[in-house]
Amino acid sequence: MERKVRFPLKLKNGTEARTIEELQANFDLESVLSYFVEGKLYTWFADRYYIDKAKAVNALSADTPDLNQKLCDILGVEYQKTVNIWTFFAFQQFDISSSTSKKVTYPKIEMHTKNTQFHAIIILR
Repeated sequence: MERKVRFPLKLKNGTEARTIEELQANFDLESVLSYFVEGKLYTWFADRYYIDKAKAVNALSADTPDLNQKLCDILGVEYQKTVNIWTFFAFQQFDISSSTSKKVTYPKIEMHTKNTQFHAIIILR
């Protein structure tokens, strides 16, 4: 039987979280949202036998009301309403350092939700 390689979650501060305690101590919502959207958060929990947390994450979708709050609850960290999901996707999709205006769509969001509030065009300057 092959041994399964467990990947760490790389967080914004450079920490590679291999345990739930490391994830809680170095928590940043932007990274967790990224792993959630990619499906890696579920896999990370399942690989470490956090079955209840894996099931709870799997039950969520990008349409879930109060998604950020629910992810924080699952992880056992305090929710601080400071991250805007639009900011998360904007920084994930393209370089915003350009001085020209760009119209940008979010096909990555559209793959995960039918909720039209996420199907927006944003103009960056």
